[in-house]
Amino acid sequence: TILQTADVAASPAQETLFGTVEIAPGSGNAFHTHNGSEIGYVAQGRIRLEVKGQASRDLGPGDSFMVPRGAVHRSVLLGNEPVKLINTWTVDKGVPLLVPAPQQ
Repeated sequence: TILQTADVAASPAQETLFGTVEIAPGSGNAFHTHNGSEIGYVAQGRIRLEVKGQASRDLGPGDSFMVPRGAVHRSVLLGNEPVKLINTWTVDKGVPLLVPAPQQ
């Protein structure tokens, strides 16, 4: 079953990474970007996806999302249940996956 599709750039050279993100209660991630696109699926728990310039989205099990290249974003844990995301990142090769966003 296809959950979501999105166009991605063909140049510069890119690679697709497939992995999980786990967020424990009392933690989260700071605003950051990626040198490419991120597509995620919420397997467990609830998050608020905050993407600068867009309305926040509350997501739970079975929901998917897409963050475009260079979009400043973060995931905020909602509730006390751990969160598990299953993600793909199609990003430029040879650069860090995550780039912290400048403090504003």
